[in-house]
Amino acid sequence: MSQLEEIRERLDLCDKKIVSVLEERMDIIKGYETAMKLMGTDKKNTFFVGDQLFTDVYGANRTGIHSILVTPMNPKEEIQIVIKRYFEKIVLWQYRKKKY
Repeated sequence: MSQLEEIRERLDLCDKKIVSVLEERMDIIKGYETAMKLMGTDKKNTFFVGDQLFTDVYGANRTGIHSILVTPMNPKEEIQIVIKRYFEKIVLWQYRKKKY
């Protein structure tokens, strides 16, 4: 079994458990740590891919996990997410402004 197949199998086994752990509104750091435990990983070999700056990326970074911010896939989102996106744009604009 290749390394990629092993990772896919491990993710398939615990994907539903991880999603439910992260969707529970518990302490965000505890949620990420529980998800890593379910996958058998740690902070050194885990990264989190998310499309929300204030939840996905912030939570991963607070936990000490590398994170990747991606473009949202679904153009139709709930109102609370639409509001967050507005503030995300401001933060990202400020970040890009300082970087260049």
